[in-house]
Amino acid sequence: MIPVVNRRAAVPGSTRGGDRAKTDRSILFGAPMVRAILAGVKTQTRRVIRWPEWIIDREAAAYRLQTSPGLALYVDGRLCRTFTCPYGQPGDRLWVRETFCERSGDLLYRADGKFEQPRYCVAFEGEDRWRPSIHMPRWASRLDLPVVSTRVERLRAISEADARAEGVTSVAEYAVFWDSINGKRPGCSWDDSPWVWCVEFASVAR
Repeated sequence: MIPVVNRRAAVPGSTRGGDRAKTDRSILFGAPMVRAILAGVKTQTRRVIRWPEWIIDREAAAYRLQTSPGLALYVDGRLCRTFTCPYGQPGDRLWVRETFCERSGDLLYRADGKFEQPRYCVAFEGEDRWRPSIHMPRWASRLDLPVVSTRVERLRAISEADARAEGVTSVAEYAVFWDSINGKRPGCSWDDSPWVWCVEFASVAR
C-alpha cells in the first residue's frame, strides 16, 4: 500500500519562548536521509558555510564562530550586517522539505518507498509528477526537527560517533555520501574539508 498523509493546515513561522522568538526554518533532505530521520538514526546534518562577501578572513571568522553565535560588521560605530547560522539556534525548528506528490488532497512522499512515476498523482499546477523538495510548501512538511545545538568545524573533523549520527555507519561511508552530493562543487569536496555548519537536532523516530 502506498503511504499517504492528509494535507496539513498552515503552521506559523515563529513562536515566543524565553527572551527570543523561536523560528521555523526549512531544510532540504534527500530520500535516504529522510528515511534515516524517520528511523531515529539521523540526528545531525552538515552544510557548507556560505560566507558573505564582507567576511575577508574566513579562517579567523570560522574560529570566532566556534565560540560565538555570530559575527557582526560595524561601520563608523553602527551595526551594518550580521552573520549567524542560517539553520537556527537551539530551540528553533527545522521543517523538512522532501520530494512529494499530492493526490486527491492526500500527500505521498518519495522517501516512503521506491515508487514509479505515479500517473494517478495530481500535483501542483496540474502537473502529473513528483514535486522536487525545493518546491514543498510549509503545510506539506511532515517533519519538524527541534534544533539542539549548532557548531562550526572542518568537515573532516567528523568523528565515528558523529558519522553514525549522520545516518551512516562510518566516517568512510560518510565521505562517499558527502562527495556524491558536494564532490563537484569547487572547494566543497571531502578532500577539501571545507568549514561546515554542524546542526544537531532531536530524534523524531516514528
